[in-house]
Amino acid sequence: MLAIKFLVLNNIFNHMNLNQLTLPLIPLPEDETIDSYFLPEGSITAYALKQCLDAKNGGYLYLWGPGQSGKTHLLHAASAHYQDIGLPTVFLPLANIEMISPEMLEGLEFLELICIDDIDKIAGCEKWEEAIFDLFNRVRENERAKLIITGSQPPKSLGIKLPDLVSRLSWGEVYQLTVLDDEQKLLALKHRAILRGFDLPNEVAAFIVNRIDRDLKTLFQVLDTLDRATLKEKRLISIPFVKKVLSL
Repeated sequence: MLAIKFLVLNNIFNHMNLNQLTLPLIPLPEDETIDSYFLPEGSITAYALKQCLDAKNGGYLYLWGPGQSGKTHLLHAASAHYQDIGLPTVFLPLANIEMISPEMLEGLEFLELICIDDIDKIAGCEKWEEAIFDLFNRVRENERAKLIITGSQPPKSLGIKLPDLVSRLSWGEVYQLTVLDDEQKLLALKHRAILRGFDLPNEVAAFIVNRIDRDLKTLFQVLDTLDRATLKEKRLISIPFVKKVLSL
């Protein structure tokens, strides 16, 4: 059975139906934090996310973009941030909609943060559309939870059939995320290396981007492999060393 990330912290509250907790509890990725999210020059998405998370009386944020644009990373980052400060949160991925039910949304308004990934996956499903619309209304009435939703398109282009839900999705701040180009991926690699405590020379970063699958997740996994290898062999990262470790 495919595991689903469904994280509920601090035993939630007595308001919630504990029968909701039927999915495997899986820790969030440790390396997907707000600080590790690479921002192209001029982007304010991470700033908007921090503003939403710091709001005192609830809030709503919608992030949209294609695959590999970092939407799920930011939801993981938001959930991890609240986990670190001891506040209850839930991360609900709708990509596996066939394995979850709309009833899981009941009582979520009593949490501090609700993260819903891939809202477009429920487009055209009446029960899900109504359940998320109802959640919006409860969140607004309760004025407690922050709600962050991601999708592949802006709200009006998702194919959602319920007009009132389209309206709710367009309520707050809406930000578009884009896939990084090769130059930005190079900078993202260097940024991730700094967070891991070492410097990645430009020529080495360029070599990795040009020779390895350019999916960011794969590039970061390669960086992790190289970091472990340098620690084990006590060597600096160079192009010959990269070729040796990766058998290129």
